[in-house]
Amino acid sequence: SLCHSPQPTMRSPHLLIRSAYSSVAAAAALLPTSLRAMSSSSPTPLSSLAARAVSTVSLSDLRSNSPYSIEAIREAFTGRSSLGAISVQVPGFDEVRRKALQSGARFALDPSAARARDACRNSKLDGEDARVQPGWSGNPGREDHPIQSGFYCNLQEELTSNVDDVFGRNAFPAKEYLCDGGVDFKDDLIEAGKTMHKVTTLVLEAARDAAESQAQARGSKGESMRHIVTQSETFLPLRLTYYDANHCREDTLVGGQYMLPWHVDFNTATAFISAQWIDEDHALKGSGNDCREDKDDNPERKAGLLLRNASGDIVPASIAEDCILVQLGAYAQIASGGLLRAGPHAVGLQNESLETHPTQGRLTLGLFTYAPWDARMLPPNKGDEAYVLEDDFGGLMKRAYTG
Repeated sequence: SLCHSPQPTMRSPHLLIRSAYSSVAAAAALLPTSLRAMSSSSPTPLSSLAARAVSTVSLSDLRSNSPYSIEAIREAFTGRSSLGAISVQVPGFDEVRRKALQSGARFALDPSAARARDACRNSKLDGEDARVQPGWSGNPGREDHPIQSGFYCNLQEELTSNVDDVFGRNAFPAKEYLCDGGVDFKDDLIEAGKTMHKVTTLVLEAARDAAESQAQARGSKGESMRHIVTQSETFLPLRLTYYDANHCREDTLVGGQYMLPWHVDFNTATAFISAQWIDEDHALKGSGNDCREDKDDNPERKAGLLLRNASGDIVPASIAEDCILVQLGAYAQIASGGLLRAGPHAVGLQNESLETHPTQGRLTLGLFTYAPWDARMLPPNKGDEAYVLEDDFGGLMKRAYTG
């Protein structure tokens, strides 16, 4: 067969909440019906971007729990000024990233990979559910779905052979149906995902320590935050996502057009890598997946992934090629009683300085860490509700506060 056949999927009222892009589906409820804006739509205004950077720590500092790492974690995840995210520099990851996105671009866009995409296309389900199931979904170049085109797999299945009953079995294409240069699509994707998972686990452990220190400072002696780092043994979704060059939506929270409007992920943490910008027209014609890797003119410095803190500062993530950005989700904020901050984020359009590149699409990879299925979206203490929802941006955390 061309790909593994997915197991019958359990139908659950919480499927979208549990899926890696459920938060995007929730955010879509805030938006007008029309999803594709006119080509004259205004990009994210540059004046809204704050002149500050995301905290960055080296992998060695993170592992050794150095004083610098402890302070960087505290700055990243606690207090009003925190962005709920930290960038971790990983030696050699720039090459891992390059291979994953190169293989991913060929799989997602090259005409010669059409049979591979169709072999693993999830066409058994309609609507939102089809976008959060194993395999490929979407139509690059003419996509208008809220969460865009992408390939989903469960990294936990590759690490432990555990198949998640809700998500289903992974559906990778057979190598012989991938175009030249893309035959290692699965291997390249999983290699990047493994590194992202290791870094995410280290960050969650450091965030747990920061939350426990904050709890002690508030007089809650011995309060444990172990549940923050407890992960699902069966579900660790990894998604390759392609954002069409001309796809944008109006954000009703702050105004303006975005590739992906502002939202908070419902999970514990999400790991992102530096995105690759691709000449969409050339790639779809089989003329090569040209990408923008010029460090002096990187769209991610003023567009791409945008972060926001409780004070209203909007900061471009500007993830370096050898870094992995880890951002906390709503579960981490709720489970810590508000001591840790989840990170509202969006994907902004290219700005005015890039008008000479009107057909640049955006390819990226995200890993979504979840707590076990039986975890509740509740704070450790009943009296923490007000503190958990303090400074809620547009009610995004209230939407996650399901119990």
